[in-house]
Amino acid sequence: MKFLYTIAFLILCSVAIVTGQAKYKCCSSINVSQNTNYCFYKSSHHQVFISSWDGLNIFDGQETRTYRPLTHHMAGNRMEDTFYEDTSGIVWFTTSEALHYYNPKTDSLDYIFMVNASGDTLRSNHSAFQLSGNDLYLRAENDIFIYDVVKRTIKKTIPFDFSKTTPIDVFQDLNTPLLFCINSPNYEMYAIEDSCHRKWVSRIEGELSSVYCSDSKKIWLGMADGKLIQLDPQNGHVLFQSPLVGIKVNGIVESTGNRLLLNVHPNEIIEYDPTRDVILDRFVPMLGETKEAVNYLLPPFMDRDSTIWFGGASQGVFFFNPRKQKFQHFLNTGSDQKPFNISSILPLTEHTYLIITRRQGIVMINEKGDILRQWLDLPDGVRNFTSTDAAQIDDHQFLFNSNSQLYVLDLKSGKIKKLQTKPSNTNLVFDQIEKFENGKIIASCGDSLLQEIQLSNYAYTCRPYGNLKGRATRTNDFKLDQAGNLYVSNDDASVLVLSPSADDQQHRFSYELSIKGGVRSLLEDQAKSGIYLTNTFGLFHIRHDTKEVTQIVDKENILAQTIYAAIADTAGNFWLSSNKGILKYNPKAKSVKVYSRMDGVQADEFNSNAYHQTADGHIFFGGINGINYFHPDEVVSSTKEAPVYIRSVKINDELDSTILVPEFKDTYELTYKQNTISFDFHAIDYSDPDATRVKYQLVGVDPEYIESQSAKGFARYANLRHGTYTLLLLGANADGHWNETPRAIEIIIHPPYYLTWWFITLCVLLAIGIIYGLVRLYYQRQLEKRNQIVREQALIIEKQKAVEYERNRIASEMHDDLGSGLTTIRYLSDKALKQARDSAETEQIKRISEHSKRLVRNMSEIIWAMNSRFDSAENLVGYLRRYASEYLEEYQLPLKFVSGLEHLDQVSMGGEKRRNVFLVFKEMLHNAVKYSGAERLEIEITTNHQLGIHIAEIGGKGFDPELALEKGNGIFNCRKRMHSAGGELTFEKTAEAMHIHIIVPIKPEAGG
Repeated sequence: MKFLYTIAFLILCSVAIVTGQAKYKCCSSINVSQNTNYCFYKSSHHQVFISSWDGLNIFDGQETRTYRPLTHHMAGNRMEDTFYEDTSGIVWFTTSEALHYYNPKTDSLDYIFMVNASGDTLRSNHSAFQLSGNDLYLRAENDIFIYDVVKRTIKKTIPFDFSKTTPIDVFQDLNTPLLFCINSPNYEMYAIEDSCHRKWVSRIEGELSSVYCSDSKKIWLGMADGKLIQLDPQNGHVLFQSPLVGIKVNGIVESTGNRLLLNVHPNEIIEYDPTRDVILDRFVPMLGETKEAVNYLLPPFMDRDSTIWFGGASQGVFFFNPRKQKFQHFLNTGSDQKPFNISSILPLTEHTYLIITRRQGIVMINEKGDILRQWLDLPDGVRNFTSTDAAQIDDHQFLFNSNSQLYVLDLKSGKIKKLQTKPSNTNLVFDQIEKFENGKIIASCGDSLLQEIQLSNYAYTCRPYGNLKGRATRTNDFKLDQAGNLYVSNDDASVLVLSPSADDQQHRFSYELSIKGGVRSLLEDQAKSGIYLTNTFGLFHIRHDTKEVTQIVDKENILAQTIYAAIADTAGNFWLSSNKGILKYNPKAKSVKVYSRMDGVQADEFNSNAYHQTADGHIFFGGINGINYFHPDEVVSSTKEAPVYIRSVKINDELDSTILVPEFKDTYELTYKQNTISFDFHAIDYSDPDATRVKYQLVGVDPEYIESQSAKGFARYANLRHGTYTLLLLGANADGHWNETPRAIEIIIHPPYYLTWWFITLCVLLAIGIIYGLVRLYYQRQLEKRNQIVREQALIIEKQKAVEYERNRIASEMHDDLGSGLTTIRYLSDKALKQARDSAETEQIKRISEHSKRLVRNMSEIIWAMNSRFDSAENLVGYLRRYASEYLEEYQLPLKFVSGLEHLDQVSMGGEKRRNVFLVFKEMLHNAVKYSGAERLEIEITTNHQLGIHIAEIGGKGFDPELALEKGNGIFNCRKRMHSAGGELTFEKTAEAMHIHIIVPIKPEAGG
């Protein structure tokens, strides 16, 4: 059967008419000042210079600036010649009136008038030919000038008669400049250094339409009748001649590999290999957004990155890069033609395919996209018919649908036959038709669910398939997996899975998946553990064992859209047709690469069932404007870096007149008041400027890079603190490849004067001086205070000495005078007592004697307190021991006194404090004798930065000090005395005794 089909196909091809079809390639466009543009040039700083009759246009990849005589320093505005860049980056060009130069670092223009040998200033017919080293060759009126662009001087002036010839270009032949001219119908070459002596004349028949002198020293002539001719610049002989296309050649440019790009009338570009005399490609440039063909192309220009630039008469400037076109585009059309809307792709042979379309019938193409045959008419009179799907019946017959009817295309006869059916089948709507491996032809028929189509003698009948009644409301698309399971869209609300019967002749319902959006395509996973399913909502994975459904989500959420088809390549990547173009999904990295129209994608929207993968790995994706054909291994993204261009910089949200060209400025030094800065920037890739991206990071402010959402980037930083910052800018080219090294811009914000090093140093020195003065003044005052204190201490000591002297004097006088008197009284009372006559008198005399004794004792205490000789703790302890012994002995109360203290003589204790301690001690002994009823007293004296007197009333009844405080003044006065002495008086009652604690702070004598 395969042999019969091959024979039939060869017969068909032998009689088929190969239909010529114009191909289209998308290009970008920009608006310039005037829409007739002849010359282009891409400078070393990545800007594109565009000439016009309205002035100079400079394109930076996103925006165009226009320079005119009224607004800039120019002489004239009509530009028809190319641009030349010298070694310093200055670009030279001419208007008719003068020679001009543009300095990109200052964004400034200037011009020079040529002056002839007679001293006349020339102001017309300026035209530059070539820049060789520092020598620029140009014409001005009737002279040829050699101008030194570095020294800005005219090196040589050569008169030349231009009345009968037109100069075209200058060649450098062994460092000898040659001028190529046209003197219709002759072509002439002149030696410039030899006073323009003519070297040769060549005559070629035919009307000249274009001339191109290449950098490889070749002269190409394009003729109005479509011939292409190459002249030898040495002698004018014809080196090459080809009839080529039979259409007027409007422009020629040399491409890579010695290939030529030809612009032929009115709007077609041809890539031509003259070494093989083969046309490699031909296409019409088309605007990506409107699909409008560019008409009346002017001569093209190819820059150093292979981007092709050309003007369209009255349409502006257009450009594209052939390397950006990654996908072949078959059956592509412009806006003036009906697009090929692809429904299905069926392979015929290894190199031919049958394409089912909407409104364009059925088309047979080869692997180059050439139309071999097209069927537009149906046998019932329908023209430009639409079909949504087809299935191959046998080796030469194909079943397809159109308007609820079924037809068969017979490739042997090349005819279409309409199939007859029963009236019950005439209302069926066939959405999808597939032929299974078991030979059954199954169709999805909407409300009529799945139907099996049975064919017989150009007639058909239908019967329900899969027993879906009651399980589905409407069927849409359906797909078979490799195991033979059938996945059916249940009105896009869920997916029904039908398993094959044992004899493989039927499918029966197995289970239902809760997946909205139906099923557009299936793809087995590499582990054979599940299957991938695509639909209106994206990409899903279904496990075979658990029936678990997982939606596949990428980092940018690009997959959440309609995906019509999924095909895996040998590297494990998924190629997806979608409503955003062609997607490449990497399951490991979970990243998605989007390919758009500028990559050669037919349109943003593709179609269901319009996909196919060949045995050698090539992929077909069909959409609303033709087919994309590619091999995944050949889709290579560019790794060329996209330089980041800084268009404008604002300081405090205003343009700064001191910043002339931000592109050439990498350091900004600002004052502390200029602490808000913003940058407007973008990456440059002319293959598709709108697809570029940028990201930025201000080190120390931004924790990570911030990526722009469009081609233009904007960064603004407000209220920056003083210091040094680094702004890092990264660009991504049109294929999404990020630059490896960021562009770094240093921002230095100087601190205010009061935070500068010199001001801080001055302030520190001043502070040190002030501190020194203050410290000096402080110590001086401290010295004065110490002197004052010394003086005051001397006075105090003097007063103390005076007081001590006075105390000692009083104590001495009291002892000598009062003591002797009281002693005399006591002596006389004792003598009188012996002479008493009766008991009353005896009692009276005893009272006098007792009072005198008491007064002697009190006076002794006062003298002891006043005498400074006794101002020590040791003296106090001794006095207390003696007093306690005498007092308790008088009342026959046993006493135990413990004081094993040393160095108490070095502890000073003033008279007043000694007296208060003694009086309190005395009062406590008195109370013990009078009220305690104690069997004995134990007194212990300790010292540890304080003098502690512990009185224990052993066997006494004790008392409540708080009640005693309320009933009398004794304890109250004692506590008051202890408070004035800086000490305290406390009481503690236990079962054995009543404990009294007298605590007085003490300090050693100075120097002790």
